[in-house]
Amino acid sequence: DENVFAYTNRAGTECAIIMYNNAYNTTRGTIHTSTAINIADGSQPSLIRRTLADALGLNAGENSFYAFRDYQSGLEYLRSGRQLADQGLFAELYAYQYHAFLDFRHIYDPDGSWRELDRRLAGAGVPNLDDLHRELLVEPILGPYRKLMNDSVIREVLTDSSESHERVRAGVREFYDSVARATGAN
Repeated sequence: DENVFAYTNRAGTECAIIMYNNAYNTTRGTIHTSTAINIADGSQPSLIRRTLADALGLNAGENSFYAFRDYQSGLEYLRSGRQLADQGLFAELYAYQYHAFLDFRHIYDPDGSWRELDRRLAGAGVPNLDDLHRELLVEPILGPYRKLMNDSVIREVLTDSSESHERVRAGVREFYDSVARATGAN
């Protein structure tokens, strides 16, 4: 789309991608490879094209992910280094809208938790990726806790029946077991 201007820049480990739709229409697409740039090497000029991953120095390893913030919306995004290298970066821009993707940070994912977060987000942006990642890590504990600590269980306890107390005891056991599995504690 000739109405879209997309720029990348890098200084050391700081990276930026700026996109702007200079038209009164909605457009979407992927940026992957630059237009050809004339690089004069001695007396022979040559045209060079670079991929997004090359321009930003991204690691395309299997366990590499990148978090970055869109300063236009304030949301953070997560993409795998492999996806950015192979497919580029997809974006949708409304009339005269821009994206300013900054604060790129590399995330090494040894346990697959960032991959799972990436899968769950399916490209969506969120206010804080780190908070969401921490929530994902404690999810095995939060599920049993939420089952145990809610209005209906508390009402059951207040009825003071032995049947309700046994259900609560089972819930407490499930919660403690989930904590033990998650932490390795006995």
